[in-house]
Amino acid sequence: PFNTKTLWRELNNVVKIIPNKAGAPPTMQSAIADFKEVRQTLDNNRQLFDEIVCIFLRDAMPCLQRIKTAMTENDTNTIRHNAHKLNGMVSVFAAKRTMRAATLIEQGIGQPELTDAVAELEASLLELQDCIHAYKW
Repeated sequence: PFNTKTLWRELNNVVKIIPNKAGAPPTMQSAIADFKEVRQTLDNNRQLFDEIVCIFLRDAMPCLQRIKTAMTENDTNTIRHNAHKLNGMVSVFAAKRTMRAATLIEQGIGQPELTDAVAELEASLLELQDCIHAYKW
């Protein structure tokens, strides 16, 4: 048996259901990224959004790879620089989980938990990419 309260709490952490007007079916707002906030930040500019998405999709995974390579070489400057760069990229999407992971890496260089933080960053970046691909303007 499982605890239904715990299950609902976890589901609410993953996806928030937001009711629409006049009894329309609910829309989903991802807990991975806040596109409502993104649109406000970008002044509802679709062209700018598309450009930022292209830059993110082009640059995010190479930054992650540079972090991984720099870890094997103990290159703290490259780790810090790329974690900071990723943090800035994902902040545009209000991707709090991914931002936390990048911040942990940026601040935790040399810590034993760095490998776990990089794994968390990779997982959250992949989720964010999927979320962006699924988003309909």
